Amino acid sequence: MKIAFTADLHQPITPLWQIEQLVKEISEFSPDILILGGDLGESVQDFEKCLRLFRKSFTCPLLVYPGNHDLWVRRFSDSKKLWFEELPKITKESGCTWLEGTSYVQNGIGIAGTIGWYDYSAVDSGITHSELHFAQEKFNFNSDALLVDWEWSDPEFALRVSGPFLDQLNALDNNPAVHTIIAATHFPILEEQIHRDIHKSGWAFSNAYAGNLTLGKQVLKIKKLSQVLSGHTHIGKRGSIARNGLNPVSYQVLEADYQKPAMIGLAI
Repeated sequence: MKIAFTADLHQPITPLWQIEQLVKEISEFSPDILILGGDLGESVQDFEKCLRLFRKSFTCPLLVYPGNHDLWVRRFSDSKKLWFEELPKITKESGCTWLEGTSYVQNGIGIAGTIGWYDYSAVDSGITHSELHFAQEKFNFNSDALLVDWEWSDPEFALRVSGPFLDQLNALDNNPAVHTIIAATHFPILEEQIHRDIHKSGWAFSNAYAGNLTLGKQVLKIKKLSQVLSGHTHIGKRGSIARNGLNPVSYQVLEADYQKPAMIGLAI
C-alpha cells in the first residue's frame, strides 16, 4: 500500500502552478490513498479549487480534514459554519472523503484524521500560565485570534475534536480486520514533532498554539498505531518513538511552506 500525505498548500499564496507540480510529484509516487491534511486554501473558494484539482488528477480515495486557515473568517462565511457545514459539503461534492470524525480502512490499514486543535499543552516547558492568559496573549502571536470566530475556547474546541478522533482510533484498534493504524493530524501532537527554538524570541510562548500534546499522549496508547503524520509548522521532522510492550511509532511533520508545497510518501 502506498499512502501520500500533503498539507499546508495555502492556495493562492502558493500559486496553482506550484500545486500542479506537486500533483505531478504525487502522481509519480502512484498512491493508493492520498491524505489532504488541512490549510489547503486561504478561502472557501480556494479550498474547493484545491480539492477539485486533486480529484481531477487522482482516482484513489482522497481523505480530507481542515487546518486552521481553512476555518478563517472570510466574506460571506464564518468559522462555525465552515466547520459544521461548508467544508464537509464541499469535500463530499468534490468526490472526496471528509475524515474529521470518521475513519477509513483499506487492505487492513486504518486511517483516522483530525485538525488536532491546540490546547496550550505544547508551550515550552518552564512557561506556566493560566488558560485565560494564553487566550489573552494569542493576539500577539497567532492570527487565529482575529480570524476564527466561534464561542469555544481553544481547550474546549481541542477537546471537542479529540474525543471523536480517539473514538475512531480505538474502534480501529479493536477491529480484527485492521492490522496497522495511521493517525493524521494538522497540528502536531507529539513532543518530538514540536519545533523548539531557544534563539528566536517569542517562539517558546507561541508553541502554546502549535500543537496538542494532551491528545498525543492518548494516541500513543493505540496498540496498532504505526505512523503519526502532521503538518502546520512548515518545519520538517521525522523519527521513531519506542513504546513499552508495543511496536515503535514513526512520526513525520511535513516540511511544506508557503510557495514550497511538499508531500510525504509511505509504503506499508
